Amino acid sequence: MEIESSADTKSKGRVLYAGDLQVKTRRDNMEIHESIRKGQFTDINFFEKLVQEVYSNNLEISGNQYPVLLSEPSIHHKEQRQKICEIMFEKFSVPAFFTCKNGALSCFASGRSTSLVLDSGATATFAVPVHDGYVLQKGIVKYDIAGEYLTERIQSYVEESLKIPIVPRHYLNVRMDGENKLVDYVEHPNTHFSFDKFCKAEIARDIKESCCKLLENRNEVAMNLQDRSEYELPDGKKLTLGDYRFIAPEIFFVLPESEKNRPELDVGSFKGYHQIVLDSINKCDIDLRKEMLSNIIITGGNTLIPGFVELMQKKLTDIAPQNARVKLIAYPHTIERRYSSWIGGSILSSLGSFQSLWIGKAEYEEYGSNIIEKKCP
Repeated sequence: MEIESSADTKSKGRVLYAGDLQVKTRRDNMEIHESIRKGQFTDINFFEKLVQEVYSNNLEISGNQYPVLLSEPSIHHKEQRQKICEIMFEKFSVPAFFTCKNGALSCFASGRSTSLVLDSGATATFAVPVHDGYVLQKGIVKYDIAGEYLTERIQSYVEESLKIPIVPRHYLNVRMDGENKLVDYVEHPNTHFSFDKFCKAEIARDIKESCCKLLENRNEVAMNLQDRSEYELPDGKKLTLGDYRFIAPEIFFVLPESEKNRPELDVGSFKGYHQIVLDSINKCDIDLRKEMLSNIIITGGNTLIPGFVELMQKKLTDIAPQNARVKLIAYPHTIERRYSSWIGGSILSSLGSFQSLWIGKAEYEEYGSNIIEKKCP
């Protein structure tokens, strides 16, 4: 999600949703600010603006009409969650509030109370052990190798290695002349660089989602080269990624040495998604490990690359203890995989046994925002 600010006072505070190709209205001097990074809000004011946008323009209701269940990263930020609790009660006057870890919600979405959840989204990947509906904090493993990292690599490959510039759509005037596409380039000198960056990343992300694929056997690359997925850029140029579309996503399982020294990446001892799942399980009590291995939930939009689940199964089976039963649960539908936390939250909030867990207005007024640490572990 992105928060838009502009020299035009009427547009200040409007919310842009990253990934929504319908939102591409260019305005002079408009900046795109990243609101969420690595599971945390970069500025808590963005959260308030986002909630205000949802209430006013999406749901068209006031905050005091319904309780709010909010999902949060499995590794939470204590001060930030307390501030969010304060905003929901003080600013939006919600009658009740509760927050739950993404890992636990994904677990509930699959109808389980105990599992190991591998949640790989845009900017971070978490391996989260859940037992009886509670996240085991000591077993969480997190790395910054995720979807946006692959998007950046693909954009760099196209522009630097293939020498094909990615031109944002707002610089193009495209019209069809019969079967031919004619393109005129237009200038927008007052376009902020952050908006250009955002639009280029959207195109690179679409290339990733359209072309990338993972293979269980690298020898299959040669056999798959006849399926040379071609992608047409907005300006009509066509690019072919060749075997790079198979090699690029393998960073999720084998990180090149050149990438391990990038200071902005928290890679540590990253050895692949299969290894962080096993590392997370090994941090749990020995009595839980067998059950965790046979209930591994794969979720997050980053896991939707074709071949991801199959390669994950193979890699994990290879390093798992001998005679261990490794079972991966991956939702077949795209929506289920991307929004498992939302699905789990809707299931949880509808349970009769959950109604006593809400933080009520009276409790908040008595104990303050610290109540969230007691009632939302």
